[in-house]
Amino acid sequence: MTDISPARRLASWLLFLSMLITVLMLWGGFVRISGSGLSIPDWPLINGSLLPPFSETGWQAVFDDYKTAYPALTDG
Repeated sequence: MTDISPARRLASWLLFLSMLITVLMLWGGFVRISGSGLSIPDWPLINGSLLPPFSETGWQAVFDDYKTAYPALTDG
C-alpha cells in the first residue's frame, strides 16, 4: 500500500474544488441565460416557504402573483 503525501493530497483536493466551482459557475451562467431562475426569484425562500408548490394550482397562483408584481416593479 502506498501513502500519498499531504502535499499531493492537498493538490488533489484543491483541483477537485476548482473543478467543482467551475461547473457551478457554468451552471449558474446557463440558468441566468436561459431565464430559468425567474421562476423562483426570492431564493432561498420560495414564496416564503422552504419548498416550492407541488401542485399545478399552487404554481398557477405563484405565476399569477408574478404577473401582477412585474408591472408594478418595472415600467410594464
